[in-house]
Amino acid sequence: MTNPIFKTGGLTRPLVAAVFFALPAPAFADLTSQELWSQWQEYMQSFGYDVAAQATPADGGLTVTGLSMSLPMNSPEGSLGTMKMTFGEVRLTDQADGTVLVTVPESTPLTVDVDPVDEDPVKIVMNHVSPDFRAVASGTATDTHYDYSASIVSLVLQSVMSEGKTVEPGTVRINLNGLAGTSDMNIGDAFVVQQDLTAASLDYAVDITNPDPNGTGTFKMNGEVRDLASSGGGTIPKGADMTRMGDAMRAGYAVHAAVTYAAGMMQLAFEEGAENFAYASSSEGGRFDVSLAPEGLKYDVSSRTVKMHVEGSEIPFPADFTAEEIGLGINLPVMASDDQQDFGAVLTLAGVTLPDPVWGMADPGGALSHDPLTVRLDLAGKGRLMVDLLDEEQMTQLGASGGMPGMVESLTLNQLQLKAAGAEVSATADLTVDNQAMSPMGPFPNVFGTADIRMTNVLALARTLSQMGLIPQGQAMMIAGMLQQLGEPVSGPDDLKALVELSQQGALTVNGNPIPLQ
Repeated sequence: MTNPIFKTGGLTRPLVAAVFFALPAPAFADLTSQELWSQWQEYMQSFGYDVAAQATPADGGLTVTGLSMSLPMNSPEGSLGTMKMTFGEVRLTDQADGTVLVTVPESTPLTVDVDPVDEDPVKIVMNHVSPDFRAVASGTATDTHYDYSASIVSLVLQSVMSEGKTVEPGTVRINLNGLAGTSDMNIGDAFVVQQDLTAASLDYAVDITNPDPNGTGTFKMNGEVRDLASSGGGTIPKGADMTRMGDAMRAGYAVHAAVTYAAGMMQLAFEEGAENFAYASSSEGGRFDVSLAPEGLKYDVSSRTVKMHVEGSEIPFPADFTAEEIGLGINLPVMASDDQQDFGAVLTLAGVTLPDPVWGMADPGGALSHDPLTVRLDLAGKGRLMVDLLDEEQMTQLGASGGMPGMVESLTLNQLQLKAAGAEVSATADLTVDNQAMSPMGPFPNVFGTADIRMTNVLALARTLSQMGLIPQGQAMMIAGMLQQLGEPVSGPDDLKALVELSQQGALTVNGNPIPLQ
């Protein structure tokens, strides 16, 4: 059975909280250690945590020990159990200039206990290691600024307890090196947080023997990302029930993050008996942007100059791939509304070079162009969402009824580019979806609009594929005949364009020529 922790959004809040305490986030008039500690408690409680600790006056400030945060895990069916995080010591020292110095021991434990209903508890023990981490908080209890830095901050996995057994899995470590940043927290009707961070690098290492308790294999992974810069923040409304994300979103909950890096690499290897697999990749930089707000979910990730190598016992030969750019973007509404909302998706696979052995299998005679492949897709649209996608109760009811969460009302193809084997197809399109009328062509909403298509060297590619025996000669001749009859030449007989129009009444034309659909 899947551990209930993965059935809820329960991991999001703990991770935000862990970052807040492990790398204290949110500097103006005098601020005291007691005010800062009270602020932290209020902030954590706004996420639904039950906070417990001993705050003891010491050396002109507070020493916080025994810090724990418990969070119920719920679903529409009821309680799934609880999650509890326990931290080591945190020192808050009042300074003469009205600021508060935040420090932690060089090594301090971080424990996560998950106690699900009807399943065995899970306990994860880690160490937070930083020999020189320090943060200075200034300002007031409701408008606080932090400056923080560290030569290194590490999280090291110590043990995992599951099904009544405690195991030390091996090496699992992540390091953030050359860290410096600022954070601001403003408190009114909501907690408004903004954080900016730079780091010389982030590296990680995993070396586990017997990743499957019943096996005898090994798993290794390591990687590095250099010259990191991130900016992020959010709004957490006071009084919002963070265990009900739909309600929290309606109250104004929003988060955003943007990360860039100059270069990255990763290697992994798995081996068990005769089975093995290895993968390596590198890139010359990229970015990661994500935001979640009542206006919707946005996700955008891309990497430049990507190189990949893969080999293994189930792979016939080692293979190397390269790409000029790989990217994925999504824009998705999440809240129900009577008004139209935007959505979209972007996919980029630019300048993809396939390994020679792949071409040797697909094209042993070298008849095709082996130039890099490119796929670009940019799709946008408008629609109406009838349920809150982050409301678990609504989504459960929707799943039980078999209904649709919303309806598409228009689609715009801003770009489609397919470039491979010496041929290229590009297109744009604008389509309208009338959900109140049935299509003349079938039992679905009526779709109508226009598309502009450009095809270069497609005729030559069809002939070559036919000569290679990859498509029947008759089909190749039919494709060529249709393209030549309907396509309008641009700069030559194998450079064609077409304006495709589908009317509201279901009439299809290509460059003005009617095409029967029945």
